[in-house]
Amino acid sequence: MLRQHFSLPADAPIIIFARHGHSLANEIMEKDLLLPEELRALHYNFPFPDHQIPLTNKGRRQARQLGRTLARLFPPSDPIHRFFVSTFKRARQTTTETKRMLPYKPPTIITPWLAERSRGDLYGYSRKGLKEIPGFLEQWEDPERGMELPWPNGTTAKEFIERIEEFMHTILLHQQGVTQVNSHSFLITCAEVVLENPNRAEALRIYATRRLINCELSIFVKRAPHAPFTRLPLDGLI
Repeated sequence: MLRQHFSLPADAPIIIFARHGHSLANEIMEKDLLLPEELRALHYNFPFPDHQIPLTNKGRRQARQLGRTLARLFPPSDPIHRFFVSTFKRARQTTTETKRMLPYKPPTIITPWLAERSRGDLYGYSRKGLKEIPGFLEQWEDPERGMELPWPNGTTAKEFIERIEEFMHTILLHQQGVTQVNSHSFLITCAEVVLENPNRAEALRIYATRRLINCELSIFVKRAPHAPFTRLPLDGLI
């Protein structure tokens, strides 16, 4: 249906990006943000390590709705051929719920290439808490200084973006047919920037300021062998 709508060649490679569904961490942070500023937490009391944070019931519903949308856009006559999925539980659960709604079952490749950036010792810190670290937010959100700024026992933005670039250039961009990537907001944002504007300073600026909503969908297509991938406008389709 999607190929017909945009008059795409039958063999044009398509990449689908989708953020995971609403997670327990999202729920905890949303409740905190409803409080007055002075009562908000400096550090969220997440009950699990980052990689084990599960979906909420809302997140499961979102993932099933995503599956219904994908089943309409990519019917059995033009199916999704594979899912690349983060090792994190919320992304894996999103994939399971999404695939339940598809009339076919493409293989799933779970890979650490798509894991969330390691926050190290800063895992669980709220934005209010990070403000308590002198100069931290200012540096991290500055494209020139923030790229090399380490998260203690975690990774720098440069290391994170380099991992995304390597995955895309060695694996993702060589896939034929339709490929879905289920991962995390920061990672998908950086991957989209690599496709649309391979500039690390720009990637970090967007990385620091943009947040995808849960199960937000973006689709890119390569219309000809030597053409770049371009984003498809989805207004009115989803």
